[in-house]
Order: sequence, then C-alpha cells, then structure tokens
Amino acid sequence: MNYKLIVKQGQPTNILETATGQIVYTSNEKDARVFMRRLNLGGGFDGWTPTFFLKTFKINQNYV
Repeated sequence: MNYKLIVKQGQPTNILETATGQIVYTSNEKDARVFMRRLNLGGGFDGWTPTFFLKTFKINQNYV
C-alpha cells in the first residue's frame, strides 16, 4: 500500500504517503479512511505527490 493512516488518540487522523514520508491529508478518522482507500486504489499520484500540492498559502483578503 502506498498510503497508511496515522491515528493518535485525541488528535486528527493523518494519511502518510509511505514512499515519501509526507502527510497528504488530515481529517477525522472516518473521512481519512475513505480518502486513504481511494488513494490506495489508484486515485491521486500513486505514492509520489509533488510537495507543492501539500503546501498551504495565506490569501490576502484585500485582493479576493
């Protein structure tokens, strides 16, 4: 499997991309399991997500 769940009590559940060690998704456990299944069945980048897809950016609200 290219992705696995990281579940810690009292914290959001993460999906770890095993080949790169990147966290690609964070949510509650139920939603994370559904998304992980989709990824492991061929959705997404098949274990090699580019890092720029995982970055978050602040949007200047004056221009939106």
